[in-house]
Amino acid sequence: MADSLLKLTILKVKGASQLAEVFTNEDKGDIVVQKDVRLPQICKIALKGLPSLVNFCPRNYHAILPKLYCLKVQRCPNMTTKFTRTPDKSVHINGEVPQVDEEDEPTGFSTNSSVVTLWPPNKDEGDVDNDDLEWDDADLMGRRKVTYRFRRG
Repeated sequence: MADSLLKLTILKVKGASQLAEVFTNEDKGDIVVQKDVRLPQICKIALKGLPSLVNFCPRNYHAILPKLYCLKVQRCPNMTTKFTRTPDKSVHINGEVPQVDEEDEPTGFSTNSSVVTLWPPNKDEGDVDNDDLEWDDADLMGRRKVTYRFRRG
């Protein structure tokens, strides 16, 4: 990964009607290897008006964003990438989120703390695929505000 991506703090992508993936894998080989990617400085992501967007990153990538506290997704009806917030407040993209029972190692996550799927939204059968997400956990930055809402089109 480019060193400059490790320094990225805010990522905004809007109006790119043909964009299918924000981050893509140039390696087109037949072997699919799980890649763990840590983007340590990203704190805000905004995706807007991306009707062709399907994946944030390749499905074989597991991205960890320990500082992400703001995620906005607007008019991205085909995006299937899973964003999950863990008890340690990291956000995982496309990855299995570790959960550990209380009796397990003290370094693991407790099941008492909630794991929250931020995207895709849970939908009832028949829901229209035009939900927008605005998630802002400003409490991570000491501002004492947590917002989590979906807008129906």
